[in-house]
Amino acid sequence: MPLIKTKDLLGFSKKQWVLNIIEGISLKKLLTRNEAIAEGIIESGVEVVSGYQGTPPTEVILTLLPQKRN
Repeated sequence: MPLIKTKDLLGFSKKQWVLNIIEGISLKKLLTRNEAIAEGIIESGVEVVSGYQGTPPTEVILTLLPQKRN
């Protein structure tokens, strides 16, 4: 997101301007980091994922499994 300069606000307070931007954004679902990574894996078409038990990717794989079955 580009930096917001005060001169670009054109008479609106920064809070009003930010709220107008937020209202224009459609939030479908808030994801955890692991859910977002898993969603990216599914959307990119990856069919095989491997990992080693206890490593951080384990959480991604556990998040990925139920989504892949759908």
